[in-house]
Amino acid sequence: MFFKKKFGQRLILSVGVLVFLSFCSFFLWMEYRHERILLEELENQKRIVFIQIVNPRREGELIQRVQLQRLKEISTNLGATPSRVKLGIARGLSVSLFFTLTLGLVFYFWLRNRLLKPLKAICEGMRIVAAGNTSLRLNWKNTSEVEMLSQEFNRMAGSLEKFHSEIYEKAEENAGLYGEAKKMHQALEETQKQLIYSEKLSTIGQMAAGIAHEMNNPLTTILGYTQIILTEMEKDNPNYEDLKKVEQETKRILKITQNLLTYSRPRELKFVPVEIPKIIDYALELVHHEKKYKNVEVVKNYNDCLPLVKGDEGELVQVFVNLFTNALHAFNEKDKLYKLILTAMHNEEQKTVEIEVSDTGEGIAPENLPHIFEPFFTTKRKNKGSGLGLFVIYAIIARHQGKVEVKSELNQGTTFLITLPENVTKITL
Repeated sequence: MFFKKKFGQRLILSVGVLVFLSFCSFFLWMEYRHERILLEELENQKRIVFIQIVNPRREGELIQRVQLQRLKEISTNLGATPSRVKLGIARGLSVSLFFTLTLGLVFYFWLRNRLLKPLKAICEGMRIVAAGNTSLRLNWKNTSEVEMLSQEFNRMAGSLEKFHSEIYEKAEENAGLYGEAKKMHQALEETQKQLIYSEKLSTIGQMAAGIAHEMNNPLTTILGYTQIILTEMEKDNPNYEDLKKVEQETKRILKITQNLLTYSRPRELKFVPVEIPKIIDYALELVHHEKKYKNVEVVKNYNDCLPLVKGDEGELVQVFVNLFTNALHAFNEKDKLYKLILTAMHNEEQKTVEIEVSDTGEGIAPENLPHIFEPFFTTKRKNKGSGLGLFVIYAIIARHQGKVEVKSELNQGTTFLITLPENVTKITL
């Protein structure tokens, strides 16, 4: 910037000096030529008079006197010539200086408006563009060269603006991709942890099934001997009631182990007509041993005449076991009585059976509702859930050509609505 400014000043100064010297030289040459011609004329006249004086034979005395007088006048004029020359030179210099300054000022303002001002504006524009404002455009049309320079500047600024825009878009795209990659990496790590946890649960389930199978034989033996003793013992025996309790509890344990074996045993799916109330009651028996079940009041509202649904009993039991388990986990206060409301209705218009499972637990936060059916998503504390329960429910209901919906409010409770297509046959409760 400093170099360009100095260069412009030097250019103006050089042009001005050249113009000034040119005009001065021209006017001095003109004055010199004029005075030279005058001196030559006077010298010629003096020579003529001198010749005439030297040759008196050609003229008379009177003529000689006139010529002497003329010679004196010429000499006087010749003596005054240097002063006249100096005065003429001074006058010429003054006129030359005036015209030179006038033309110099005119040239300066012309050069300033036509060249220097646009160049200064272009330099300022380049500084602004370099600072980041690529939207700047110039519109100088005073000369073809300046207009061309302005157009090139605008083209450069437009290219830079487009380039900056592309860089900004790419940066945003890369930032988004980085964020997505980071989320995917975190999700992958979480999925890996959940898979390990699910594998542990599967192992525990297999171990539990093995333990239940091993317990069946001794429990059957205990039950058999207890029943033999009861048949041989009188009812008024003080030990009769105690043995009766042993029989009842042994039967209960056997039922639990049998249900556990049935629930965990791998098998092929069989879609047969099933009764939803029986499926619900069976699932309740599987979870009634939970500690929190003691603080729960189960309310059943079944229609008197419900159609059968076609489905796999084992999978449908798993659906309701998962729902009941989730509901029990939502009951956090030990001294509070919670309600588990089970409703089964027939929608004759849609030809479906609708089952509602409602609880009065803590509810689900609104921001979590869109994610509850995603695999490994859980709001439970660490190591308290795999995040697969609702995902499995959703998959099972989809296989049964049904749908599952959820409504929930914080501190009010949650309601799951399961809709299954009806079978032709109806049952009467």
